[in-house]
Amino acid sequence: MIILATNLKANMDIAFTRRFQSMIYFPTPNYEQRLRLWRNSFEGLQLEDDVDFHQLANDHKIAGGSIINILRYCSLSALSRGQDKIAMEDIEEGLRKELRKEGKTL
Repeated sequence: MIILATNLKANMDIAFTRRFQSMIYFPTPNYEQRLRLWRNSFEGLQLEDDVDFHQLANDHKIAGGSIINILRYCSLSALSRGQDKIAMEDIEEGLRKELRKEGKTL
C-alpha cells in the first residue's frame, strides 16, 4: 500500500492519477476548524498576551500541517532568544515563512 498526499493535484497528469485506486479530497479547514487547530497545536505552551488565535484563524486559510510547521518555527525562535513564551510576532514570522513555501505572501 502506498499513500500519497498533495495540495497540488492539478500538477499531476491524468496518466499518473489513472493508476490510483482511490483519491480522497480533504478541504481546507473552515474558521472553526482552524481555530481548534491553532488552539490545540499551541496547547500547554506559554504564550504572550498578544497571541490572537481568532485573528489567525480568520485571516489565514491554512491547514493543520502548516500550523504545526509554524509552531515548530515559533518554539525554536523563542528558545533562540532564551525565552519560554511565544509571541504573536513569532507566529507571524513563522506564517510568512510557511506561506513563502506555498508561493504566497502575508
